[in-house]
Amino acid sequence: MNEKQKLQCLVEDFRRYSIILIAFSVLVYIGMMIKGFTSSNEKLMFLLAIEFVLITLAFLALQRYKKYKQRLMDMDENM
Repeated sequence: MNEKQKLQCLVEDFRRYSIILIAFSVLVYIGMMIKGFTSSNEKLMFLLAIEFVLITLAFLALQRYKKYKQRLMDMDENM
């Protein structure tokens, strides 16, 4: 694989990672809204911590996606 193909794969991977992490955080949020899970404070705080971590990881994946996409676009312009 050349450099351009590697960057294209990275762009696609980080885009998929961010979508999957956002979807999973939505599922966790919906799980928090179900009244059965909010019975104890410990469970609620645990789910909030998981939610925060998932959203943070999704944000970081989007940042990497933008970085690699910009690098790929710069390579296309230079050629």
